[in-house]
Amino acid sequence: MAGEKIVFFGNCQATALANVYSNFFAFEREQKVFRINGQERGTDEGRELLSSADIVIWQHFDFPPKMSQAEINPKSKHIYFPMVTCGWLWPFAGQERPSNERIPERLSGPYPGELGDRYLNRMIQEEVAPQAALDMYKNMDINKDVNLDRFLELNLSRQRKRDAATGFDIASCIEKNFFERRLFLTPNHPGLTLFAAVVRVVYQQLGISSVDIDFALSCIERTPFPTEETPIHPSVISHYKIPLDAEVEKYSYFQEGEFTFDQFVCRK
Repeated sequence: MAGEKIVFFGNCQATALANVYSNFFAFEREQKVFRINGQERGTDEGRELLSSADIVIWQHFDFPPKMSQAEINPKSKHIYFPMVTCGWLWPFAGQERPSNERIPERLSGPYPGELGDRYLNRMIQEEVAPQAALDMYKNMDINKDVNLDRFLELNLSRQRKRDAATGFDIASCIEKNFFERRLFLTPNHPGLTLFAAVVRVVYQQLGISSVDIDFALSCIERTPFPTEETPIHPSVISHYKIPLDAEVEKYSYFQEGEFTFDQFVCRK
């Protein structure tokens, strides 16, 4: 155990797992924790880490990552976990704002794809006035353009496939806690309930006791992802009967504060 090199491979979810593990367990166990961005092309440093790691925690995506598992040290212990997503709450998500710019303080820019909205981006490109864009968007019944129930079904189906490939059952956890206020902050940033479900399985395979895992999770007041949140369209809230008041619900945006759906749309 002492001196072990542990490599977490994946996206922001792998980074969150690595950070919590580092904060609560790695130092005491004299382990070194490293992270590799599974969405970037492989580097010599990344290949060296994988080839020399004692333990590799590998995230399973819907698509092949840009680095191969063949580069992992064959003698290392392999632990797998699934990507956890929530596309059905944000049917138009995933596209960054047209004017988004990378800046040193925010490498993904102030309007990244994680907070993006294709409908609003089109309004921006067409130079529609903010209030007019809000009126059109807010009065839109998204279920007429996107079959939300089918969208949910497809998203859960993909989650089950990722679960089956890694020995998890996150899809059932999602269904059980569907009406939780902050089941997800953004399409790829799960709330504490789902993050904890992943933590328990991964950390137990790392040899952490259930008692110690419970203690670590009790010290975390919120999910260890960035604080920004993607607003949920009122018609999506209504369709899925999510217990939120769409008119007053507020969403955090970096250090600027919290905004209602209307305010968020107009500021974009």
